[in-house]
Amino acid sequence: MPNGLNLVEKRSHNTGDIIQDILLESGVENIEMFYNPENYNVETDWKLFSNISKAATILREAIEDDGMIGVLVDDDADGFTSAAAISKFISLTGNGERIKWYFHSEKSHGLGFYSDEDFEKWNEEVDLLIIPDAASNDFEEQFKLLKLGLKLIILDHHNIDNQKEIDKIAFDYSKNYALVNNQLDTNMKVNGMFTGAGVVYKFCQAYDNMFNFGFETYSDSLLDLIALGQIADASDISDPEIRLIVNKGISDLKSEFLKVVLSGEET
Repeated sequence: MPNGLNLVEKRSHNTGDIIQDILLESGVENIEMFYNPENYNVETDWKLFSNISKAATILREAIEDDGMIGVLVDDDADGFTSAAAISKFISLTGNGERIKWYFHSEKSHGLGFYSDEDFEKWNEEVDLLIIPDAASNDFEEQFKLLKLGLKLIILDHHNIDNQKEIDKIAFDYSKNYALVNNQLDTNMKVNGMFTGAGVVYKFCQAYDNMFNFGFETYSDSLLDLIALGQIADASDISDPEIRLIVNKGISDLKSEFLKVVLSGEET
């Protein structure tokens, strides 16, 4: 018997509303918060993320210096939406013509696929490399890039293999390196359900608050891309904050590409 039917037939809750019963069986404790997360204080404060202010400062310096900014695009839907979101944000902030994208030539993640020659080429082409949704544990490759003189921002959500390695890199290259990851044990209480796209969103919120001073805030214009990244990477959308992000994003599509794709219409 399919799991969904099994859940309905064997449910222990019987409120008279089958949808509510299924939500309760699935572990949703607050039904009202699930339906209306916008009425609750469910959003993680960006200030709780380790290294996020430093990362925003590194990006700010690159923009002010009119530097070239590279974005390494990871090979899945979360990677693509994360890269699209950070690129759009940089464009809105004022440096859109100074972005260069790097794509994997075959299915791969992070920096391990690339050679020293690739790193040297990147160092000649860009001043700052941003890696969304990957590379937290590519310690050797991070060191190589930083040693060449490249600045590096990583915006990721994957589990950390060795916190001490990250701390060492951050100490040795304190002005040129920032890793923002909701799985770092140095974070204060942050939402572990963010995918790469979600971490990019919080980073852009940080930049908006630190440097756009509330007059021009662009992070919310990314929510359609962020929502798709959260959904595609199978994050827990019953989580109130993730549900809020997804609800906002899919109710106000801004990307013409997403409008066409999600419409189901043939082009």
